[in-house]
Amino acid sequence: MDPKTETGKAAWDGLVKRNGWPCLNSGRNWIEPKTAKVREQDGGVYILDAPLKLKSEYMDINTPGPGGGNSCADDLTKAEIEQNERVLHNTVVPLVEKWINT
Repeated sequence: MDPKTETGKAAWDGLVKRNGWPCLNSGRNWIEPKTAKVREQDGGVYILDAPLKLKSEYMDINTPGPGGGNSCADDLTKAEIEQNERVLHNTVVPLVEKWINT
Protein backbone atom coordinates (compact mmCIF):
# COMPACT_ATOMS: atom_id res chain seq x y z
CA MET A 1 0.00 0.00 0.00
CA ASP A 2 3.03 2.25 -0.30
CA PRO A 3 1.79 5.23 -2.37
CA LYS A 4 5.21 5.38 -4.05
CA THR A 5 4.31 2.16 -5.92
CA GLU A 6 1.84 1.93 -8.80
CA THR A 7 -0.53 -0.34 -6.84
CA GLY A 8 -0.23 1.70 -3.65
CA LYS A 9 -0.92 4.95 -5.46
CA ALA A 10 -4.00 3.46 -7.13
CA ALA A 11 -5.25 2.27 -3.73
CA TRP A 12 -4.59 5.60 -1.99
CA ASP A 13 -6.21 7.54 -4.84
CA GLY A 14 -9.39 5.46 -4.61
CA LEU A 15 -9.82 5.31 -0.82
CA VAL A 16 -12.18 7.64 1.02
CA LYS A 17 -10.32 10.73 2.29
CA ARG A 18 -10.58 12.76 5.47
CA ASN A 19 -8.53 15.96 5.59
CA GLY A 20 -6.70 14.83 2.46
CA TRP A 21 -5.60 11.48 3.92
CA PRO A 22 -7.01 8.02 3.20
CA CYS A 23 -9.43 6.91 5.89
CA LEU A 24 -9.43 3.14 6.08
CA ASN A 25 -11.73 1.07 8.24
CA SER A 26 -10.47 -1.97 10.14
CA GLY A 27 -10.44 -5.26 8.32
CA ARG A 28 -9.21 -8.79 8.59
CA ASN A 29 -7.45 -10.86 5.97
CA TRP A 30 -6.95 -14.59 5.61
CA ILE A 31 -5.88 -17.09 2.97
CA GLU A 32 -8.08 -19.90 1.65
CA PRO A 33 -7.37 -22.59 -0.93
CA LYS A 34 -8.91 -22.41 -4.38
CA THR A 35 -9.83 -25.62 -6.19
CA ALA A 36 -6.72 -27.74 -6.67
CA LYS A 37 -5.87 -29.46 -9.94
CA VAL A 38 -4.84 -33.07 -9.50
CA ARG A 39 -4.02 -36.05 -11.69
CA GLU A 40 -4.60 -39.68 -10.84
CA GLN A 41 -2.09 -42.04 -12.39
CA ASP A 42 -0.82 -45.53 -11.57
CA GLY A 43 -2.69 -45.67 -8.27
CA GLY A 44 -1.36 -42.32 -7.08
CA VAL A 45 -2.73 -38.81 -6.95
CA TYR A 46 -0.48 -35.96 -8.06
CA ILE A 47 -1.13 -32.35 -7.17
CA LEU A 48 -0.62 -30.24 -10.29
CA ASP A 49 -1.68 -26.90 -8.87
CA ALA A 50 -2.94 -25.76 -5.45
CA PRO A 51 -3.70 -22.04 -5.80
CA LEU A 52 -4.58 -19.82 -2.86
CA LYS A 53 -6.86 -16.78 -2.61
CA LEU A 54 -6.78 -13.83 -0.26
CA LYS A 55 -10.03 -13.10 1.54
CA SER A 56 -10.69 -9.80 3.23
CA GLU A 57 -13.63 -8.30 5.07
CA TYR A 58 -14.59 -5.21 6.99
CA MET A 59 -14.55 -5.41 10.78
CA ASP A 60 -16.96 -3.33 12.83
CA ILE A 61 -14.92 -2.48 15.91
CA ASN A 62 -14.64 0.53 18.18
CA THR A 63 -11.00 1.10 18.99
CA PRO A 64 -9.83 4.52 20.13
CA GLY A 65 -7.33 6.19 17.84
CA PRO A 66 -3.84 7.26 18.91
CA GLY A 67 -3.98 9.34 22.07
CA GLY A 68 -7.42 7.95 22.93
CA GLY A 69 -9.30 9.98 20.32
CA ASN A 70 -11.71 8.80 17.68
CA SER A 71 -10.31 7.66 14.35
CA CYS A 72 -11.63 8.91 11.03
CA ALA A 73 -12.99 5.40 10.40
CA ASP A 74 -15.55 5.91 13.17
CA ASP A 75 -17.46 8.26 10.85
CA LEU A 76 -17.35 6.23 7.62
CA THR A 77 -20.71 5.50 6.06
CA LYS A 78 -21.65 2.05 4.78
CA ALA A 79 -21.21 3.34 1.21
CA GLU A 80 -17.71 4.65 2.04
CA ILE A 81 -16.73 1.35 3.66
CA GLU A 82 -17.96 -0.51 0.56
CA GLN A 83 -15.98 1.87 -1.67
CA ASN A 84 -12.80 1.18 0.34
CA GLU A 85 -13.40 -2.57 0.08
CA ARG A 86 -13.89 -2.34 -3.72
CA VAL A 87 -10.71 -0.29 -4.08
CA LEU A 88 -8.63 -2.77 -2.09
CA HIS A 89 -10.15 -5.79 -3.87
CA ASN A 90 -9.31 -4.22 -7.24
CA THR A 91 -5.80 -3.02 -6.41
CA VAL A 92 -4.03 -4.65 -3.48
CA VAL A 93 -5.73 -8.06 -3.26
CA PRO A 94 -4.72 -9.25 -6.78
CA LEU A 95 -1.10 -8.31 -6.10
CA VAL A 96 -1.06 -10.14 -2.75
CA GLU A 97 -2.72 -13.20 -4.35
CA LYS A 98 -0.04 -13.24 -7.01
CA TRP A 99 2.63 -12.98 -4.33
CA ILE A 100 1.26 -15.83 -2.18
CA ASN A 101 0.90 -18.07 -5.22
CA THR A 102 4.43 -17.53 -6.54
